[in-house]
Amino acid sequence: MIKNKVNTKSEIYVTRAILSSYLILSLQYLIITVFAYQNLNLINIVQTISKTAVAIMYIFAFPFVLRKKSLLIYSIYSLLTVIILFNILIWKNNVEYIKSEIFYLYFVTTITFVYAYCINGYDSFYERITKLSNIILIIGLIASLFIFFSSTGYSSSSIEKKYSMSLSYNLLMPLLIYTNDYIKNSNFISLIKFILSFLIIILLGARGPIMCLGIFLILRFLKLDFKFNKKNIVINLITILIVFILVINYEVIIFSLYRFSKDVIGMESRTLYNMIYVKGLNLTGRDKIYTTMINAIKENPVFGVGFLGDRQYFTPYPHNIFIELIIQFGVFFGGIISLLLILLICYCLKISKGKTYDLLILWVSLGFGPLLVSNTYVEFIGFWVLLGLLFNIMNTNKLGGKNER
Repeated sequence: MIKNKVNTKSEIYVTRAILSSYLILSLQYLIITVFAYQNLNLINIVQTISKTAVAIMYIFAFPFVLRKKSLLIYSIYSLLTVIILFNILIWKNNVEYIKSEIFYLYFVTTITFVYAYCINGYDSFYERITKLSNIILIIGLIASLFIFFSSTGYSSSSIEKKYSMSLSYNLLMPLLIYTNDYIKNSNFISLIKFILSFLIIILLGARGPIMCLGIFLILRFLKLDFKFNKKNIVINLITILIVFILVINYEVIIFSLYRFSKDVIGMESRTLYNMIYVKGLNLTGRDKIYTTMINAIKENPVFGVGFLGDRQYFTPYPHNIFIELIIQFGVFFGGIISLLLILLICYCLKISKGKTYDLLILWVSLGFGPLLVSNTYVEFIGFWVLLGLLFNIMNTNKLGGKNER
């Protein structure tokens, strides 16, 4: 069974549902930045409308998936219910944390996993992501220009007010798509789009997306499907030379960019500031979180503190998926789950080729990379998309699929 370009009605609804949150979150960020900055009532209204819009997209797709995967849906919900009931019985202190996440667990992350598992047309899915990336980049550019030139609190010289984790992670998808297109096809337009995305992230955003870009590049060059012709060879040699020059002059370039953003644009980037003036590894407070969590693991090494029990020690989450799994399920079971996750990713990377590999390394970087330094696997939609794709790829391979999509 070879999965290539599939454009059935169910496929369209499923992929639109999965990608809707990325588009709507970007639009939400733009609207709040332009119209609702520091207006809590308006922010709540915008967020409610955004959640409703995503919910509608998920509801439209559900009947198609229910017809195809009713047994899978029943099995997953049964397993989830057993896990939750078991945790409520054993760790009564976790009930309030489970209550706060119960809706998200049953109606967002679980459904996202099933939707991703049902995807048949990887080519079509990748094409929709590419189109979406162009829209998200435009939204990001508009938001960035407003931040640069507006007279709101964003435009003050405060380092903290020139920092947006949301914006940088919104632009991670376009950044990776354009990186892949330039490396594989030597597309000059994609290079320009990459530079725009990268500059916005480094000027206004967090360092996490840059780390995710590093993960993507490593995975990309591990299995590079390169077209050997004179144009691509010349362009890539020039690219390697430029990258070499940039690496050699890294400190000068970063300082020049920092001074330009501060003196010419009138803003101060927290990311660039940390790169220049903060010596050593700056974990921006995560070291204290990790210390707290590791101490909690030492106190509960065998069975952990239960599902979502880590919230007792630090709210909202541990900022690392492996620490989160181990503190919740104990050193043994949490360690096994972590190991199985790594092995599953490695196995699927090994057996995947062509567009499947492109799609997989994209979602490894989008759905797994950020969890190494931020967010929680419980709520992070990208992780559940990745998990659904991993099981999809593994199942296809077991059924005799060649993964040459």
